[in-house]
Amino acid sequence: MRWYLLFFLVWITFIQADIYEPMTLLALRDSHQSLKELRNNLNTFSEETLITKPAIRDMLSTTPSAETHIKLSGPDSQTRPVAVTFQRAFEQSIIKMLHSGKITGATAIIHTDRPATPLCNQSGQVVTDSLPDEIKSDPNRLKTIKDRTQSVRLLAQEKKVDLYITYSNQGLNKRTEKERSTYFKELKNRNNIALHDVELSCPSIPEKLSGATYILKLANGENLIFSLNGSQAQDATNAMNWEYWLDSLNNPVMQKRLDQILNYLKNCGLNISV
Repeated sequence: MRWYLLFFLVWITFIQADIYEPMTLLALRDSHQSLKELRNNLNTFSEETLITKPAIRDMLSTTPSAETHIKLSGPDSQTRPVAVTFQRAFEQSIIKMLHSGKITGATAIIHTDRPATPLCNQSGQVVTDSLPDEIKSDPNRLKTIKDRTQSVRLLAQEKKVDLYITYSNQGLNKRTEKERSTYFKELKNRNNIALHDVELSCPSIPEKLSGATYILKLANGENLIFSLNGSQAQDATNAMNWEYWLDSLNNPVMQKRLDQILNYLKNCGLNISV
């Protein structure tokens, strides 16, 4: 029997027709159940998101290591609201767990082609200049950007967090002047004590590595890893594939995923030790 570990079971619910807040339920579970329960949550995702339950079931697929790894596939208009909303909820969960003492620290790494979208937009706002036309006219996808402008800023101000914004060489130049200006203001903000700006030496980030990885230190010294693979809104296509990994670092599947991310970053000039 494997050790019980601390994990986040995130249930997204609406409190108004156009405004929602994630509720996070903390539980002790056998680690191999965590992604099965997450999968079940996605299967029963609220229809108020304008995504039907059958549609989400069709988008989900299992992998040989289904207890730690799931995939979400389908049109960007359907998958992005689910995928990014879950990411935002997890980021909020990190903050709540730090404040309650359930975790002792966290390392959050955004590894994308451009500097992280949330910090290139003012809090609660969205600059649409660089977005594809289909996202500009989609309130559900615009909302995912707006919501994470707040959760990422909260992470940046946590003293027990290291938040790395990593992006490809010259990736900053792929942002508009307005986006760059907003990002530079965040870098100069003294309240953002956790924020690390890292322009990598590599000219691009492989598609399979684009996304974010979160390393949480549990009170017992164990590491919990949550990693996701997906594109930035500027690179959205009609058919999107998202992947999630969630489990203890003791799981070889998780170690492999983390090694892929950290080795790539190291080869591009950033060495992060876990």
